[in-house]
Amino acid sequence: MDSISRYHITVTEDGLWNVLDSSTGGPVELNLDGNFVLLYRLPEGDAKALSKWLNGLDRTYNPR
Repeated sequence: MDSISRYHITVTEDGLWNVLDSSTGGPVELNLDGNFVLLYRLPEGDAKALSKWLNGLDRTYNPR
């Protein structure tokens, strides 16, 4: 049985998408070379790809 994914996407009222971290309940924040990027109000395709990528990393580094 697959475990429940940590990162999920949700749609906003204006049709944009967020990547949420289920451990915090808020949007994912990435640190890219000292610059912080909030995964908030993204196009659907980008949000889906980032969620899939983050869940893959989570399983690689934090097997459940």
